[in-house]
Amino acid sequence: VLLILFAFLKPLFKMSKYTIRDNILAVITKYLILGCFAILSSTILSLYRLLYVGSFDLMIVWLTAIWVSADCLINTFCTLLLFRFANGTYNIFCGCCDRKLRVYIKSVHQKRLETKRNSGSVELGR
Repeated sequence: VLLILFAFLKPLFKMSKYTIRDNILAVITKYLILGCFAILSSTILSLYRLLYVGSFDLMIVWLTAIWVSADCLINTFCTLLLFRFANGTYNIFCGCCDRKLRVYIKSVHQKRLETKRNSGSVELGR
């Protein structure tokens, strides 16, 4: 998850040296939250399959079928929430995480800008 966060945020920080535009930040946080959730559900399914590989117990087969169905449903739901028409539904399910992630990204960006400004003023003072 941290690798995905880094992959999304590094280009953002390079693009905007001074401020983060809210519309870009909204898209990045939305894709990040939904992508991480979809990847997490697929990872859980893969781990479950690895634990019970080669097992032909009827209960395990049924649970695997349920997990596969749930994973497909979660991935479809996450894909639908990416579209603009689903913004209201996205805010219901993911609004709290979205707001907290935006605040975190902005604070990290501010600290980074302050560090660059301070290191620039130190270099100029030499």
